[in-house]
Amino acid sequence: MVTYRESEMADKFVEYLIKDQGYPKESIAVEYDVGKNNYVDIAILDLKTRTPIQLFELKGKKTKETEERGKKQLKKYRSLTDNQSIPAYLIFLNDNEPYF
Repeated sequence: MVTYRESEMADKFVEYLIKDQGYPKESIAVEYDVGKNNYVDIAILDLKTRTPIQLFELKGKKTKETEERGKKQLKKYRSLTDNQSIPAYLIFLNDNEPYF
């Protein structure tokens, strides 16, 4: 479940991907269903095939527990995609810009 603060983080991260990294807005999917009712926080999609080419899992505060949970989630999400070697990133909230 995404908290309000994590939701803000997602908005800021999407903004960063668009403005600072140059991704087209149309290539970014929030709460993307990777299969079997599993949703990654943010996916970058190939614009032609609409398949994920990068996965991002966002977490609030970095703790050993959230880090382990995030890694486990990303591993599961990767296993549900057609590309088992898809780049997957675990992003933590920061109180200062750029917020992650």
